[in-house]
Formats: sequence, structure tokens, C-alpha cells
Amino acid sequence: MLAENGGTQAAKARGPVFVILLGPPGCGKGTQARELSKAVGLAHISTGDILRRAAKENSELGRMIQSKMTAGELVPDSLVCQSVVSRTSQPDCERGAILDGFPRTLEQAIFLCPMLPLRRTIVLNLQIDRTVLMQRILGRRTCPTCGEIYNIHFRPPRMTGFCDRDSVPLERRTDDNEVTVQQRLVEYENQIQPLADFFKDMKIRQDISADVEPAVLTAKLRELVEIVIGKSDREDNR
Repeated sequence: MLAENGGTQAAKARGPVFVILLGPPGCGKGTQARELSKAVGLAHISTGDILRRAAKENSELGRMIQSKMTAGELVPDSLVCQSVVSRTSQPDCERGAILDGFPRTLEQAIFLCPMLPLRRTIVLNLQIDRTVLMQRILGRRTCPTCGEIYNIHFRPPRMTGFCDRDSVPLERRTDDNEVTVQQRLVEYENQIQPLADFFKDMKIRQDISADVEPAVLTAKLRELVEIVIGKSDREDNR
């Protein structure tokens, strides 16, 4: 059931709305997607979370994913696309979804776009300084129970090493190390330009600076998303 909060009115949109979050690893996509999900009543789909769960499974597929992620390589498009299609078929995506980490390549975007109502889709392209980005990634810690994300530099937990909500030890992702991160950023930069150009040509991309306080960024993103939701309501009521 969708959140009964400030996003309740938004959740009443009869047509699905899709939000695509673009941005380099560590720019805050996950945090912003979670906040937006609560604010506007759309499901949050994180391909990273989907793939990390699969990587923990003791199967041939899980081991392949784990190997790719540990090496800082991208998981094949075919597997990522399959995972997203499966996830968006679930009931909580009936009104739309916030896609966090997908599409990541031009091939994935070409796969996705025929499935989307483009007049009800917005691509939010988060941009951030490289030095700040490295601090965010290397300082990132995650609660394995509730998924809350902390940062030892910018947003530390009240008790070092433990989640504020669950009091369980925080974890550092296996791919959050300097060598792997540098490799991921190079791969991202090589892939993002054609992807960003693709969405710009479709006139659904908005560039937003992520070099601000998280709450300020959330407010800006929510404003942009609610414009799309409002447009959807008007179109459905014609």
C-alpha cells in the first residue's frame, strides 16, 4: 500500500508516472529515490538492490553477478532488463515507479522507452563534483535490515557503526573501494553521454545539481515530479 502522507493526492493519479534518476555512483540517487517515493507515492525500484540480492544467492547466476560487481564491471543488459520488467509487474507499480539505476546504458534505454508513457515520464539527471562524489561513495554505510544509508563524512549514525533505527551493525558494500569506484566512474562517464543525449533528444531530461543539502535536493526533485503528476491528472480528466 502506498504511503498515506503528503503524497496521497499524487498517488491518486489514474495514469502511471515514471521517474528515471540518472547520476554517477554515489551521487545520492538511492537516498533521493527513497525520499521521493515517500513524498509522491510512487514505488521505488532500485536495480542495484535487486542485483545485490541476487548476488547473495548461492546459484550460478548469483555467483556470476557477484563476480561482475566485485570486479567493478556492469551486469549484462539482458539480466538487468529482465529484473526490471519482473519488478514493475508487481501491484505497487500500478501508478508508476521511480527507477533508480536503470537504464544505465543506451541499450537499456532503447529497451525501456517503448514501454513508457513518455508524456508521463521525467528523467532527472543529477550532477555532482568528482571530489565530493568520492567522499560520498567511500564513506557510505548501509543498514542490512532496513536499508537506511549513512555516510561517515556527511551523515554519520548517532552511534558509530550502528543503524539509528535497528541498532544493527552497518555494512560497507564490497564494491565501495577506491580502485573499484574509479573503474565504475570511468565506465559511467563513457556510457552516460550517449544516454543523456538520448533523453535530451526526447525532451524529457532535466539536469539538476546534486551539490546541495539532501533536503534541498529532495524539494527540487519533488517539485519537478509533481508537475508531471499534475499533467497526468489533467490529461486523464479530459
